[in-house]
Amino acid sequence: MINISEWESCECNDLIKRVGKVEYDVAFSGAHLIDDRTSWVGNYLKKVSTTTEIVKFDYHESALGIGDNSVPIRNLDSQIIPPNSRILIDATTLAFPELLYLFNNLNSNGFDFDVLYVQPQEYGNDEKVELGDIQPMRLSLDGLGPKTLAPYVQFSSRASMLVFLGFEGHRLGSISNSDIFGMPEYSCLLGIPGFKAGWENKAVYNNMSYLSELNIRNILISGANDPIYTYEVIENQYNAAKYSRKNLFLAPLGTKPAGVAAANFAVNNPSNLGIVYDFIQSKVGRSSGTDIAHKWKFKFSKE
Repeated sequence: MINISEWESCECNDLIKRVGKVEYDVAFSGAHLIDDRTSWVGNYLKKVSTTTEIVKFDYHESALGIGDNSVPIRNLDSQIIPPNSRILIDATTLAFPELLYLFNNLNSNGFDFDVLYVQPQEYGNDEKVELGDIQPMRLSLDGLGPKTLAPYVQFSSRASMLVFLGFEGHRLGSISNSDIFGMPEYSCLLGIPGFKAGWENKAVYNNMSYLSELNIRNILISGANDPIYTYEVIENQYNAAKYSRKNLFLAPLGTKPAGVAAANFAVNNPSNLGIVYDFIQSKVGRSSGTDIAHKWKFKFSKE
């Protein structure tokens, strides 16, 4: 299993000033540089890692692309990274499925690794506003729609769903309106405190109609940038579902640190757990500026 052993946070400018010798043999990142922080990450990875591998999950082929290699999900426990490699995963540019499958592979092969995430200064083009002036946010384009991620496939007839709320209410709507995931029991996880004071209000506002439509009363909270406590929240929901002899589904639609927690939990608890993801396409310029950089050290241990 894998668990976070250390957590470092600092301003992006401070982090890059401290760069000295190369710290990593390989860094894994997404392909698209779409805003200020992903450009910053691209520059940072060049300074701290010997090589950078682009990672992309292909849902139709059920395979994880790593550089020029394509690894079927059924073979995800294979040795695809040289032993004793120093590894950095950039959660800023990678989507949730890539994080999930990289975590699975590294856990299967007993690796320690670091995860980087950079917060933006702002999302979209909006400035700080009062609650009454909040406008719906559209930071992404629709993708494939809600799909289960193998091997985390469970029966939904007797299950509960924990949805991580983000700024885009249409993502919760796509799951709630799906014939496949129309289960009777929904809970939601809201990032409180948000990356910045008041941002949680935007998430509530943009999801309000669906929260009301689904009659969701169980709204859980965890810091938007806190994967350690978020892991505990997921674990509590998972244990409650097991006690009721139900499966738990996770839909990580919220902040990336919450997605890191979901991937971490899924690796450590593969039974009675379903994972749902909607494969949105992030818009170019969806955020601006760079703010706080987080680096989490993951340690592997035998169960």
